[in-house]
Amino acid sequence: MVLEWYAATSEVPWLFLLAAWVVAFAAVAGVYAAWNRSGLRLHLRVVANQPAAGSPIEEMSDHLLRSGPLPAPVFEGDGFEIEVGLDTGGAPRGPAWLNGRIGPRQITAGTGL
Repeated sequence: MVLEWYAATSEVPWLFLLAAWVVAFAAVAGVYAAWNRSGLRLHLRVVANQPAAGSPIEEMSDHLLRSGPLPAPVFEGDGFEIEVGLDTGGAPRGPAWLNGRIGPRQITAGTGL
């Protein structure tokens, strides 16, 4: 918009072409970003956990633990390893970022596909 106004007031014709290229580049970048985001799916999986001292897992029966989520139930204060992944719906796409919170911690990860 600024380039269009400047081109109109300065009477320099190539500035109109430059302004059109900037608008076209912004439009293509927006379409690419929308296409890139549409085929990605996040998956989270608990790989392992470490019960904390005083965890109620020690008081639970074996039958209840076997019928619960794997590898084991996670209670408040327990530590665990989590696997974070991105699945694509088709061909691999450009860079992707994951941002979020797990409890009080901010988690950020990025990858190039």
